[in-house]
Amino acid sequence: MLSVAVVYRTMTIRAFRWALLCALFGLMWGSGYTQAQDDKTVPQTVVLANGEWSPYLSKNLPYYGVASRIVSAAFATQGVRVKYVFLPWKRAFYMAGKGEFDGTLAWRDSPSREKLFRMSDPVFMGKTVFFHTRQHRYPWSTLDDLKGLRVGETLGYIYNHLAAAEQRGLIHTERAPTDRLNFLKLAHGRIDLFPCDLTVGLWLLNTKVPPEEAAQITWSPQPLEVVGYHVLLTRTSSRSRMLLQKLNRGLAQLRREGVVQQWLKEASAPLSLTDSLRSISSAPPQSGG
Repeated sequence: MLSVAVVYRTMTIRAFRWALLCALFGLMWGSGYTQAQDDKTVPQTVVLANGEWSPYLSKNLPYYGVASRIVSAAFATQGVRVKYVFLPWKRAFYMAGKGEFDGTLAWRDSPSREKLFRMSDPVFMGKTVFFHTRQHRYPWSTLDDLKGLRVGETLGYIYNHLAAAEQRGLIHTERAPTDRLNFLKLAHGRIDLFPCDLTVGLWLLNTKVPPEEAAQITWSPQPLEVVGYHVLLTRTSSRSRMLLQKLNRGLAQLRREGVVQQWLKEASAPLSLTDSLRSISSAPPQSGG
């Protein structure tokens, strides 16, 4: 017969093994549970690269610009915070594409960008219009109606809609380093038209152009183009699909609440300037020259 000591030792070893197995199982189960819980809350913070494009994006504006405000609010509805890093546009795009940031904003849709990024629903719709002086209006339905006119362009921008017209010799383009300089050239009669995003144009007229010159400028109600601008989320990140879903849900909620258009309107210009420009826009047209 086995001695009491041997039996005791055998029972002790078995108990130890059983306890060890239970402990290991508990750790595995707890780890899985914790991971599942974390999956529900990750990510808590998103880092996005921005460029300067006031009033949509700027490190010097409240909320970092109205586009940043929209994106932050959309993510906030899903419990996600946003941190912005401002860089030159090319560097922001490159670093986000390499996965050094979660993404970048705000960009137009294009097949080449979709290869590198998941693209959100539009954060806002940008409307490009022709600005002109109140003294000279140029009604148009096609670019052929603008034959012989001098059109200002800003260096660094791509004007796809005007390139063909320029190549045909239909319009004459003059380039300036900044949008502000183009508005000053317009006010002083050195160009006839300046295509610019309406929100950007109104903000510039309100903040960067002297009131005397700004009061001379209005815009054509017919848009040259209307295009959506998106957040690009890098495909190299394993959480980009989750981020995209959260962002799109948040954007949809903001649109239902009607705050996006209100914020864009507030960002364009104070009500006084906007109404003043509108009253000029509704004045009887005068002949071009």
